[in-house]
Amino acid sequence: MFRNFRRALLGLVVTASSIVVVPLTASVASASSGAIDGSTWSPASGGFAKFAMTFTENSTSVTFKAKTAVETSSGGILVAGHVGDIGTFATEFALVRITSSGVVDTAFDGNGLKILDRGAGYGAADFIQSSGSNYFVGGWSGTTSNRRAAVVKVNESGEIDSQWGSSGWAEASSAHARYEGAATGKEGDKAFFVDGTQIVMWSEDSASTEIIVHRFNVSTGQLMAAGGPIVNPVTINRANIFGFDSNQIPNSPETFVMLSNTTMLVATSTGGAMANAKLFKVDLGVNPVALDATYGTNGSLETNVKSFHLEDFRFGKNNSYNTRVFLAGSSISPDSYVVRLNTDGTVDTASFGPNQWGNLTNFPGYLEILNFNLRFGDFEFLADGEMLISGAGPGSNYQLRKYNTTTNGSSNSLFGNGGQQGVVSISPTCNVIESGWLVPISGGSNFFLMGPKSFTVNQATVNGFAALKFVGSGEAATACSGQPADIQVSYGQPSYSGTAMQQLVIPAPNISGNLGSVLFTVNNLFQSLPSGLTISPSTGQISGSPASS
Repeated sequence: MFRNFRRALLGLVVTASSIVVVPLTASVASASSGAIDGSTWSPASGGFAKFAMTFTENSTSVTFKAKTAVETSSGGILVAGHVGDIGTFATEFALVRITSSGVVDTAFDGNGLKILDRGAGYGAADFIQSSGSNYFVGGWSGTTSNRRAAVVKVNESGEIDSQWGSSGWAEASSAHARYEGAATGKEGDKAFFVDGTQIVMWSEDSASTEIIVHRFNVSTGQLMAAGGPIVNPVTINRANIFGFDSNQIPNSPETFVMLSNTTMLVATSTGGAMANAKLFKVDLGVNPVALDATYGTNGSLETNVKSFHLEDFRFGKNNSYNTRVFLAGSSISPDSYVVRLNTDGTVDTASFGPNQWGNLTNFPGYLEILNFNLRFGDFEFLADGEMLISGAGPGSNYQLRKYNTTTNGSSNSLFGNGGQQGVVSISPTCNVIESGWLVPISGGSNFFLMGPKSFTVNQATVNGFAALKFVGSGEAATACSGQPADIQVSYGQPSYSGTAMQQLVIPAPNISGNLGSVLFTVNNLFQSLPSGLTISPSTGQISGSPASS
């Protein structure tokens, strides 16, 4: 008799007198485009790493809330978020480091968690830049009515660069009540911009009538010097600059990008289910701040990107390696849209080769993705220059979609797991993650998909997060498209030896790779190999003296 087992859910039935192992037909994902890396990343669970984010700090149990992540120089992940109660603003910036094999790195500050002690009321929202082994983490500081944008500079060891900014921190002025996004629950992920010269962050006053922009020197963390007509920080009157739509609903700033040191492109939304995003080109180099009247119509341009949900601006390249700016959003329907912009903020309608970019009829420069909700996902540009988008697809499937950014915006035909070209579709029955963000990996088309995850351990619900690593280039794997794949293992007839017939030997199976640590299910509960038995990670040989019950 044989029983199938998989790296995450291993079916070993233990009785007083026998072990029964039964095989099923299965396969392990190979290194391919859209395939899960189960060989180097969390091999014990088939490439599906799950993390319960409860740690002990100074004899006290604390829970870590993951918000964002970035690849480390060693191929692992540095995760940023906060510990504490966000409802009472009693939070602190915190980091968790994951190794390249997909486990919490307990060498990181002793237990895998590093709290960046700045006092209560601090929380991370986004990695805004990484350079070598140094990272800028953006988030918020302050409490209830005095909550504002903040950035801290750290290295991979979680050490703060005390020579940067104010003891490693740069914060918006305490005179301004909250960072942009606090009112909408975005938690600051659209409040920052960084390039080789400056870190820009915006806040809003308590009445939401003004946007206050702070510009910090990226090298020193100090406010950049004002001069001539340029002031720092600078105030933008929301009503005067962004105005109202035809129904007198205010155009609310959602996200921004700096086109130059003093030129800001702002995307706004009215909150309407099918409303289009508007772009405003703002000149910070004059006093008072004004729109660039040469842009669009008197400084503004209505797009065909639906603004019920907007992502941050992203930078990508075309086939001539000229920088382009991308904005993505979705409607309530839900359908999603992406626009490709030139660096002056105009829609890129130029042709590259025989085609214009995008597929929206009569609107070159726009990509339309029907029946796909970006609200629960992310979009990023991979090291190979292609655009990766995640979100909710038809039938509640979580989907990954990959598009070229250099010619016509078409799907990557080598990416996917069958059914639809360019799409990896994850069935809800696989229950991989509830929503997700993407973490590009340097040097190619590899990436991590991460997100919140609730799972059951010993019949108890654990709230944490999960991470899948996707690798390679070629035809993608299937195997539930995100669920850890079964490993085909066939064990021979077990035999006993010794006068008490308690010494068990199961012939080694024919497997490839390394099993790593193994979990079995006994009476539907996860546990390690039963007492008295051992398994060889390289051969799968199980041997030993099993317990009598």
